[in-house]
Amino acid sequence: MAKLSRKHGTTSQIFHVSIQDSSSTTGAGLTGLAYTGAGVTPTVKYINAGGTLSAGITLEDITTLGTYQAPTGATYMRFKEVNSASPSQGVYEIHVHNDWMNLTGGSLVIMLAGATNMAQHRLEIDLQADVNVTHVAGTAQTARDVGASVLVGDKTGFALSATGLDAIPYTATGVQAITDAIWDESLTGATHNVANSAGKRLRLIGAQAIMSGTLPSQAGMAVNAITFDAGASATSHLYTECLLVIDTGTAIGEAHHVLSYNGTTKVAIIDDDWAIQPVAGDTYQIYGASVFDATTGLAQAGGTNTITLQADTSAVTDYYINQSIYIASGTGAGQRRRISVYNGTTKVATLSSNWATNPDATSAYMIYEGNQVFVDANNDKTGYSLSQSFPTNFSILSISATTGLVDITQTAADKVWSTSARILTAGTNIALAKGTGITGFNDILASDVWAVTTRTITGNGDKTGYSISGTKQTLDALNDISTSQVNTEVDTAIVDARLDELLNADSDIDGLTPPTVGSVFHELLTKTSGSFTYDQSTDSLEAIRDKETDIETDTAEIGTAGAGLTNINLPDQTMNITGNLLGAVSGAVGSVVAGVTVFTNNDKTGYSISGTKTTLDALNDITTAQVNTEVLDVLNTDTFAEPGQEAPGATVSLVKKIGYMYKAFRNKITQDSTTMKLYADDGATVDQKATVSDDATTYTKGELGTGP
Repeated sequence: MAKLSRKHGTTSQIFHVSIQDSSSTTGAGLTGLAYTGAGVTPTVKYINAGGTLSAGITLEDITTLGTYQAPTGATYMRFKEVNSASPSQGVYEIHVHNDWMNLTGGSLVIMLAGATNMAQHRLEIDLQADVNVTHVAGTAQTARDVGASVLVGDKTGFALSATGLDAIPYTATGVQAITDAIWDESLTGATHNVANSAGKRLRLIGAQAIMSGTLPSQAGMAVNAITFDAGASATSHLYTECLLVIDTGTAIGEAHHVLSYNGTTKVAIIDDDWAIQPVAGDTYQIYGASVFDATTGLAQAGGTNTITLQADTSAVTDYYINQSIYIASGTGAGQRRRISVYNGTTKVATLSSNWATNPDATSAYMIYEGNQVFVDANNDKTGYSLSQSFPTNFSILSISATTGLVDITQTAADKVWSTSARILTAGTNIALAKGTGITGFNDILASDVWAVTTRTITGNGDKTGYSISGTKQTLDALNDISTSQVNTEVDTAIVDARLDELLNADSDIDGLTPPTVGSVFHELLTKTSGSFTYDQSTDSLEAIRDKETDIETDTAEIGTAGAGLTNINLPDQTMNITGNLLGAVSGAVGSVVAGVTVFTNNDKTGYSISGTKTTLDALNDITTAQVNTEVLDVLNTDTFAEPGQEAPGATVSLVKKIGYMYKAFRNKITQDSTTMKLYADDGATVDQKATVSDDATTYTKGELGTGP
């Protein structure tokens, strides 16, 4: 809460207040408030030190900003926006009634709230009473000393001459007392308003404070963090880039910029570690945001060459490329790196070189825009030139402009190989192209190798991968493998390949470990390409043989060329025949033992009946009267549902056409200047609609379409 001091009874008071936008997450000021108007007029009340709350205050306009204009009465206050443009947006001027400055109790609190998106604002004014000085540092003062009944608060009209300093007691305590009185004096616009004076400048600096308070417990706080009291704003980042000053207590004099602020926890991160860490009871002031040419925040995490910026940083990938990031406080403080890659989704910035100390969630950072030169590990020598020439012995070396590699000329190579002694030491490799050789290496013959009497291979029990050319007699050490050893190795190989399952009495072929999918066994035993689905009860050769026997039996019943179908004995059954019988049916039906019921068969299209009338009496005795009765039944008895929600077709049944006419005659119809609507039976659903128009000469209704 902002707090000012004014002399009790001072008149014609003008105050300025800064009102914040409660919907802003950046602490922006609220613009557009006025003394009248819905949603833009704040509710104003005041309360004195005795706790007496005023009735609602009526706001009035200000004709000229900066010129006091007395409100109409004690229940009125004048109110006007100073400027809606940055950086003064949210600043308003108020003129209070003179009676307010005479309230008893020593203080006045003006409260403004209630407009749309307006954060509540309270302005406390300390109303100071007159003080008569009779003693200084315990010494009684005469008229000569300070003058009778001199008001400490008001120095108007007084001046000190060279001899006037006699009034100051010539003691250390006397000087101290007067100094304390000066520093403890409240700075007001009425008494400290001389241009360029120290009093006015100090008063203006104090007026910039947007928050002050007393610190609660700081237990557990990091060396670059501070917890504000409950009166601090609940809006995160509101104090970001503001100046924080500890003005009393253990850490008095500490001043830092706020890099990040959490409105929920009231914790702020500052731009450097505390020299003296604040404690509970220290008081602080927060001054308006400075102009930072940087993006500030509190890291979420850090890696070898990465840092995760706070969650509300830019969502644009590569936004911070080539910008400088500086760890201002917390873990890794004092390090500066260049950002080479930035992911706007994860908020991870990758750096051009590794951290000396990885940052973490306590690291506060500042990101500065480009125009900075970095030489990280100095891997890139682009643009560098050497002023010193090569020594004489290297004059024949040249650096390729294309590859950057050293080109060795033929002359240089000749100088190397012309040396008489060419001794290759351990670790040196020489690669020779096919057909080339070095004297002393290429004159060894195979016969010289095999001429060696003893050719012993020791310490290598496993001969896998070796091939030996030569006769058996010269390799006695390798031909002593016994028959049992060979047999054991073969048995093992057969088991490994599962060939043993061809002869084993208890094969595991249909158990839990079937043949490998894709193997020959798999291809023979199952038709499924991706898995093994063999079932011995249905898929074995014996099961297949049984199926074949059944097929032979069925084939015998049918007979050759379908001969067996001439005498089919069907048991009693009810069945439906679906489909068409194509071709002619010849022959006669011998007899029908039981009655034959012909179910619904209203459509006789395509049927022809051969035979005499006497055999079809049931079909040819329909009279005209019977036909008439059926027609009347359709017209008078049968019912039909009205057409539903659809676009009426051009070629529809007679029933539907009649249905549309009856629906239009019976159901609800509405029409406005553009649309005619035909409703369903429920009176709410639009089933059909058409456009309509009238140009005062011709009324036109468009074709009906579907609703709604």
